[in-house]
Amino acid sequence: MNRNISYEIVRPHHLEAIHKLMYESFHVDEPMTKHLGLNQGPGTFKDGDAMVDHLVTHFNLSILASDSATGAPLGVILNGVMQGEEAGEELEEVLASCLDPKFRPLAEILLESQARSKEIFTRMETKELFDMKMLAVSPSARGLGLATDLARRAILLARCLGYRGCKAEATGAYSRKIFAKLGLVEEVLVPYGSFTLEVTGHGVLDTVSRAAGPSSASRGTMGSLSWPFSFNGSYQNPSNPQN
Repeated sequence: MNRNISYEIVRPHHLEAIHKLMYESFHVDEPMTKHLGLNQGPGTFKDGDAMVDHLVTHFNLSILASDSATGAPLGVILNGVMQGEEAGEELEEVLASCLDPKFRPLAEILLESQARSKEIFTRMETKELFDMKMLAVSPSARGLGLATDLARRAILLARCLGYRGCKAEATGAYSRKIFAKLGLVEEVLVPYGSFTLEVTGHGVLDTVSRAAGPSSASRGTMGSLSWPFSFNGSYQNPSNPQN
């Protein structure tokens, strides 16, 4: 990196800057958000905003990267903690909690990914895992390796705090590539194109590849799937001899 960058734990007073950063990058780039039309400008993605607020106000685990000279936010990784029983939540309960009905397909596919990988809690002999939720980098700071650095720092934070492992759901190939580079192991692959919603019985995600734009082809080359997919990954703490 050529810029001087400072890092700190995200606090509630950072929320305005974090939301701005999310609408500049994550909500613009995330393929499912685009496909479902969830982002119509700042403050319009209610479920995304609520998730950001929850992660920042309930956990002290998210990391903000800022320009040391100007103080401008450059990137953030929003982290929380997932309890093992969350993977067994009822679909109806999850869908009822959605603020915007358009968010329900994304909520369902995320729950499916978590449910399919729930055995990692048993394998790691733990009831909770450090959960890397969202990773965003300002367009002005791309090309510096900042996303990888933020994810690496999140893993180091989890290890320092004694978590038995980390997990992440990556809905695009770029974040999936970063997590794999840092040692996360693929647990589940859920293809958007063939995923059928349990409530409606319709495959409303089958056009996500076209909605994702020109970069969808490059995403399709990742792994064994031909379209963008949801990824559930885990990282076991190598410093713990029992893991």
